[in-house]
Amino acid sequence: MKFKDGKLASRAFKLSTLSASCLVAMNSYAAVDCSTLENWDANTVYTGGDQVQHQGTAYKANYWTQNNDPATNSSEWGTWKVIDTCSSDGGLNETTDLYSHFTNSNSIYYRR
Repeated sequence: MKFKDGKLASRAFKLSTLSASCLVAMNSYAAVDCSTLENWDANTVYTGGDQVQHQGTAYKANYWTQNNDPATNSSEWGTWKVIDTCSSDGGLNETTDLYSHFTNSNSIYYRR
């Protein structure tokens, strides 16, 4: 489909913004398979990138840490960063990459 003028550009932008927002929202509800993650242990030393599970949530260490409970020490710049909640069935709730389903025939062209 082609737009011959800019009248519908605003609508197209709103639609694409809404679509992107929906994709982000769908991905944020995908739980993590925690069956391969160790349970957090206060006596264990963790370094940046280490992943653990604790109280139904998966965490990633931002840097060296020991005896810092992930549930109370997690933030973007804190000791731990939340990855996501653990899935209840032990499996990964996979999301679909909706971008791969679009083709050039679905493109919208805008000319001024």
